[in-house]
Amino acid sequence: MTPEAIRQARTRLGLSLEGLGRALDVSKQTVWHWEQPRDSPHHRDPPPYLWRAMRDLEREHTGAS
Repeated sequence: MTPEAIRQARTRLGLSLEGLGRALDVSKQTVWHWEQPRDSPHHRDPPPYLWRAMRDLEREHTGAS
């Protein structure tokens, strides 16, 4: 996932950095690092499971199966 895609998904879910971090069992600082542009010295690549976890959160949020 790109940093922008993470931010957009978090926004669609209506979650703060802290809220998404809590849902994924990571700190809000970790989420912040994932959302930084790739050329930023603060950027950290998200773990491989993030795409699936975000998809699952969005399904739960929308009630889709």
